[in-house]
Amino acid sequence: MQKILPGEYSSIEIYAKNMTFAFTEIEGNLLLRGEGCRFPDLVSINGNLSIDAGNCELPQLKTVGGSFAMHGPAMLDKLEKVKGDFKCIINFGFKNVIKIDGSIELKNANVYIGNKKLSAIRRTIAVNHQYQVDFLPKDVF
Repeated sequence: MQKILPGEYSSIEIYAKNMTFAFTEIEGNLLLRGEGCRFPDLVSINGNLSIDAGNCELPQLKTVGGSFAMHGPAMLDKLEKVKGDFKCIINFGFKNVIKIDGSIELKNANVYIGNKKLSAIRRTIAVNHQYQVDFLPKDVF
């Protein structure tokens, strides 16, 4: 395996099955293609995350700094924030409330965050002050 230097932006694509990796933070993208991959200490990914295989475990992951594509079931008990877009094609339930800054795309999937069903939306519009409501598009409500 090639040595990855701390702070170096990398894309990591994993095809191995049932392996444990000791990363705590990844500066780059993580693409999981092998079933049963475990990252017991991974807290943040500063790039994109793509889960394409089943039974992956990321129990401490809190933040995805880019987009998140979910094509297989995974353990994501502590996920709090996705800074990019979220795309999901499987039925899944997140235990905690998650903030998604980008768009949400669900393809024939029922996704629950806490007890609430997530709906597909095209774009999140941030409203930080009451006066900004006047400038929102009128035809989207």
